Amino acid sequence: MPGSIYSLFILICLLILSAHSPGYRGIFDLIADLDGMHGSTNQLMFISVGIPMTVLTITQLMKFKDRGPFATRLETRFQIFHIYAITAVVLSFVFTVLILMVSWVAGGLMVGFDNTWLNAKGMISQTTHDQNRFFSILPQLTTYKVLGTLFVTKFLGFLMIAFLTLFLKNWFKNDGIVLIVLVALAGVDQLSLVPIPIFTLSANLWLGNWLNPMTTFFHCAYLLIVSIFLYGITGILFERRDFLS
Repeated sequence: MPGSIYSLFILICLLILSAHSPGYRGIFDLIADLDGMHGSTNQLMFISVGIPMTVLTITQLMKFKDRGPFATRLETRFQIFHIYAITAVVLSFVFTVLILMVSWVAGGLMVGFDNTWLNAKGMISQTTHDQNRFFSILPQLTTYKVLGTLFVTKFLGFLMIAFLTLFLKNWFKNDGIVLIVLVALAGVDQLSLVPIPIFTLSANLWLGNWLNPMTTFFHCAYLLIVSIFLYGITGILFERRDFLS
């Protein structure tokens, strides 16, 4: 319950901050600001809500499930790991849906539910300064396509966070260290300390994603491949764990 209240409070704050930014603001400007950092689904959300809630939920589940009585009821460590893997997928789905629902309802109450990105006065049109370019990408800016893109990118972002949490728990017993490592990786992305996105920045959407949809495709492919790799390597590590020690 405290985590839910905290998350709701932060999401509302992120929406309010975006609503008071300069320019003609619409609901998608509040949900996914074109700078890739602000809004209720971009980088600041992952750092302040996504990473902490994912780490907290998964580590608490592991503390309960790794206890001797539960572990001995299952035949293999492989089974135990797959309970965690399925949980990671379900958790990523639930977090994505809840964040989009809260963002859509709260954001709509603040500025209305109209998709202003389709408007010639909207932020994408004003930011591109190229009407021909703007009209060429209009089909990609319909409400259902934007929501679909938001869902896929956020889900894959949460999935990578969840599997990386499972991976790190094989090395660090302290949950705080796991949280610090993940936030540090997000900070590396945010500060552009490496030339390409390596963590949550790949799950964010900025102006370039809408101008060139293939950018989103490659980022989603990267997130999926990394998640699959983490799933495989973590499964191997779990086979070697001693749950009763």
